[in-house]
Amino acid sequence: MEVKYGLDNFIADPPFSAIIGIILVVGLESVGRFFQRFFWFEYYSENRWLQYQNIVFGILLLSSVIFPIALFGFYLNYAFDFICGLLLVFGVMRFKQKFTLIPFYKKKDIIEVIILAFFFLYALVALGPVTNADSLHYHIGVAIETLSLGHFPICEEWFHCRLAGSGEVLNALGLAFGSEQFGSLLQFAGLVSIYGLIRFYRSSAESELGKFLGLLFLTTPILLFLVPSSKPQLYPIALTSFAFVLILEIEHAKNEKIKDLLYGATIALLIVSFTVKFSFILSLAVLGSLAFYFRSERRTVIKTFSITAFAILLLLFPFLIWKIGAYSGNIRETILSPLPGAFYGREKFLGFLRSYSDSIFTWPVSLLIPNSLGGISTILGVGVFFPLFANKDFILRNFPKYSGVISFVVLTLLLGQSSSRFFLEPFLWLIILTKISLINENNLINSKRFLAFKIVVFIQACLVLASLIVGVYALTPGSISLAQRAKVMLKTADGYDLFLQLKDLLPKNAKIVSSSLSTKSLATYSSYSFDWNPYVRDEESQTREYLKFMKDKKITHLIFPDGKNNFEGCYGNIIFEGKTHSANRNPFNPNIEYSFFVAELRYELLPDCYDFSRLKK
Repeated sequence: MEVKYGLDNFIADPPFSAIIGIILVVGLESVGRFFQRFFWFEYYSENRWLQYQNIVFGILLLSSVIFPIALFGFYLNYAFDFICGLLLVFGVMRFKQKFTLIPFYKKKDIIEVIILAFFFLYALVALGPVTNADSLHYHIGVAIETLSLGHFPICEEWFHCRLAGSGEVLNALGLAFGSEQFGSLLQFAGLVSIYGLIRFYRSSAESELGKFLGLLFLTTPILLFLVPSSKPQLYPIALTSFAFVLILEIEHAKNEKIKDLLYGATIALLIVSFTVKFSFILSLAVLGSLAFYFRSERRTVIKTFSITAFAILLLLFPFLIWKIGAYSGNIRETILSPLPGAFYGREKFLGFLRSYSDSIFTWPVSLLIPNSLGGISTILGVGVFFPLFANKDFILRNFPKYSGVISFVVLTLLLGQSSSRFFLEPFLWLIILTKISLINENNLINSKRFLAFKIVVFIQACLVLASLIVGVYALTPGSISLAQRAKVMLKTADGYDLFLQLKDLLPKNAKIVSSSLSTKSLATYSSYSFDWNPYVRDEESQTREYLKFMKDKKITHLIFPDGKNNFEGCYGNIIFEGKTHSANRNPFNPNIEYSFFVAELRYELLPDCYDFSRLKK
């Protein structure tokens, strides 16, 4: 079978790429619905909020099956074809039933109409092509590498690839059947799931507070960044938020069988979120501890331990074993570090990950105020003030839950990034807790203070709605036709113009290295990452090791912007020179033109041809 490279070679022509993605997601909803009804039919029927978790439950089951297959390469392509085929069949069958992904009600009011408008616009931006910079760097790049290799990649020089997990495998599943939108549609599914929890948990469909909080969530500005992206972050947050609500249910459930099912589902949701992205280890630790606290009574401790051990063995153990084998780390390091094993540049890369921030403001101001109008998609917005309305007696009665949320925030500040998206989870959990505390607080809900808060939320809603309309205009036409997709990609996908110029320029067996972060996703040739360079370039001995790697892989061509660089002594012929431009999705950031060149690399001269004298300049 011929090995394919480049996103364009994996996707069906528009609009079929988007249509396939929609049917796959609806098929996933059908699977989740079936198994939820199977596990807890009466409980499912009695709780409207659970009916919004069908796709998330489907993601839990799907990820549990396909991730081990991808890790160990068990007939991966055949497995993907079979699973996609089943999902397409289930999706078509589900469409034939009376089916609404987002239930709405005959009695409409202005808030209901606004909510419907938000869902419609979020769905449209999720249907756009892959243009997000992080997605093109490694979330799609790893998915393509997985399909090309027939197994999950082991990455020596590609540092960001080492962070990948089951989310990239789900992206690969969509690409295997031609849908580049599958990843962003899963993000949209996460949006639906969280909305269901916030609006309907402990409240009726007619609840004015529930409707308002549903709108508050949908107007959270950071969703503008998360939904139209193949970066797997929003649906894992839906997994952990679902787990948080199940913990609340464990505390109040009277049926022991239901308690066991709730606890098992909670641990499974948390483990799968951890396999998606390492940062969810905090959710696993904090919520897992809370779940164990509420479930483990003296007579149930052994059973609770057994359920936990079984979930870890089934869902987490394969990933840990694979990581230990791939990167030679020990079990402790593999669990506690996103980058197990020893490799040059590790500490600097870890420092970069921990210190990264998308705001010039310090926390918590960065949760509320963007750098600029174009940075609105980096904040949580005015909703951060809602937990201040919580009933004080309720907080005292639920001290363990609030302690868990506070612990999560503190640990994130100490160990992780201060970017707003890493605080979306506790933000959602606090909204749910505060809502429960206000169910019988009619005086507060009708107070002038709460009315003023509502007005501010509606102002934020207008800004986010306007931004969504801009996003739909910029991205969604790319799902309609090939010509429109090319137009959208050229304007918003960094690196697309560069690699479009290089298509068919080099021999089919060329092996390239490029400074573009989109190389692994967009290049139509076998490629290797230059990801290592920023983290070792000050150390000659470390740089030599990666240059030896390039020599061993027999890299044939280099693609760099014009200007002097350390490889000049390694060039053969300069075979192409051209101009391209940067590209991004922010209409406030201009695209900047620059020159680039393609040179033959005399790899046999590495590493000595490299100019080490310029390393520290």
